[in-house]
Amino acid sequence: MKKLSLIISIIFLGAVVCFAEIIVTPNPWVPEDNKTKTGNLTDGMVFRNLPDNGEILIYTITGNLVKTIQIQGTIDTEIWNGKNDNDQYVASGVYFWIVKSHSGTKTGKLIVIR
Repeated sequence: MKKLSLIISIIFLGAVVCFAEIIVTPNPWVPEDNKTKTGNLTDGMVFRNLPDNGEILIYTITGNLVKTIQIQGTIDTEIWNGKNDNDQYVASGVYFWIVKSHSGTKTGKLIVIR
């Protein structure tokens, strides 16, 4: 029984480390700036170190869902092009993101400056 609980603990710790390493770059995102540090429209905002099979939910500061991005398979990066689910560019502002998968949830914030 001790061996099984040790294995479960190691798996659980691995998931926590994975979620702790999720980052979004560039942040802030200034798409019209076209500078390496602040990004551009072509490259979007990149979510890195993602878990397997989950989703990214992006919300306005008032709690309205802006975009849902499905994380398929074992791809550890996803790009958000700054568009909502209606294919329109979002306005400047602070947005909250949630990454969800079977192994947990992580939240963060990002800034879009137009």
